[in-house]
Amino acid sequence: MSITSNLYPPLVSDTLPSFIRTKTCRIHFSLSNYNSAADIKNVQVSLINQKTNQSAFNSTNYPSGIKIASMVYDSTAQDDYNYYIEIPTSDLAEGVFGLNEFYKVQLRFTSTSAPNPPSSGKGLATWLYDNMKFFSEWSRVCLIKGIEQPIVTIRGFDNTEENQETILTNSVIDLIG
Repeated sequence: MSITSNLYPPLVSDTLPSFIRTKTCRIHFSLSNYNSAADIKNVQVSLINQKTNQSAFNSTNYPSGIKIASMVYDSTAQDDYNYYIEIPTSDLAEGVFGLNEFYKVQLRFTSTSAPNPPSSGKGLATWLYDNMKFFSEWSRVCLIKGIEQPIVTIRGFDNTEENQETILTNSVIDLIG
């Protein structure tokens, strides 16, 4: 089999900031200087639970352990990682990201279009095998971790809902003590 793809793997950070485990996770990445967004048709995603070393994707929808995702440009990004893919909790075997569990994410590009929507089961596995020559290498591993929604409480203030809302919605709060 000859290689017909000159795609370089996505550039991802070693880690990403924690995110709320019950919400969609965004994996930000950038392109190599040798790639252009027009060369990339899809992004393949591997999500491995570090504790079990098994795919965290729902095996019914992703029997190969690989999700085919669309790349989205983020014009508001303040660093070089101005593209992202999303991993909604509905794609996960457990329905949410495990509390304080680490996941290993890797991405790779394809220069050929995947079936739309990507077929599951043997259809996707066959497509992956038949089109390997159009894939980039996998990116380096990026660690992610889901956490609970943070709750901030400040002792000594009136506990009425009205007072908390007024205090915590201000853009600057001076705390002394």
